[in-house]
Amino acid sequence: MVSQTAVKNGHARSAPAAAKSGIASLGRDCWRLIELQARLAEVDLRAFAARAVVPMAAMIAMSIVSLAALTVGLAGLGQLLAEYTELSVGGALVAVAGVAFLLTGTAMFVALQKLRTATKPLERSKAELVANVRSIAAALHRTVEND
Repeated sequence: MVSQTAVKNGHARSAPAAAKSGIASLGRDCWRLIELQARLAEVDLRAFAARAVVPMAAMIAMSIVSLAALTVGLAGLGQLLAEYTELSVGGALVAVAGVAFLLTGTAMFVALQKLRTATKPLERSKAELVANVRSIAAALHRTVEND
């Protein structure tokens, strides 16, 4: 048939120039799509950041108020401890502060350990993305050179 590739000595002839050009065009279109997708992600991230400023500021402000309330609550707990035990007020306050520091220090240590390992999946994804982009770029480069 006319549409079939001619065979010479048992080997098919290379694809016509139009097919190579079409592959190169497809590769360039894919690359443009990737660039556009990256730009869209950047615009969306900027929009997210603009919308997130006020809620984040509110969260920071309320965290400061919560820390102040926690301080007053711990002082009150120390006062109660002094009232119901034979500890002095100062001793009760120091005991409450010591327990609070012990608990928060332990929680911070555990959180830091978890945080160190939290980025491992991101590193794997980053390496895979870099490898894929290099592979696509190399394939496009080879295709363009063959045009």
